Amino acid sequence: MTNQVDLGSQLEHMLGQESELSVSRPTHDSEDWLAHVNDAHPDLVLLDWDLPRRQASDVLGSLQKSGCSAKVVVFSKQADARRKALDAGAAAFVCREDPVEQLLLTLLQVGGLSAIYVD
Repeated sequence: MTNQVDLGSQLEHMLGQESELSVSRPTHDSEDWLAHVNDAHPDLVLLDWDLPRRQASDVLGSLQKSGCSAKVVVFSKQADARRKALDAGAAAFVCREDPVEQLLLTLLQVGGLSAIYVD
């Protein structure tokens, strides 16, 4: 199983090579994270469904209530969380067990971005 630190590092490396993207690593405090997202006005948000201190469905609801127009891609170690995440308003869902390339492809598709080539 890929852990969250490895996944974040891999994505940061891959996405950081795209000139039109900026990658921001969130804090562990969900309130700080929500404030950061609202200030940054991102087009796309990657949200871990398995948050330690808060329900991710509540985070999605807070984003929607704040007027955030970002598309949210949820990932989780629990494949059966897919329906709950999509019902809560996520644009897409990826299981943490999937290869990181699948998550990257999903982010590209949902975000309407061009392909990223990694050598």
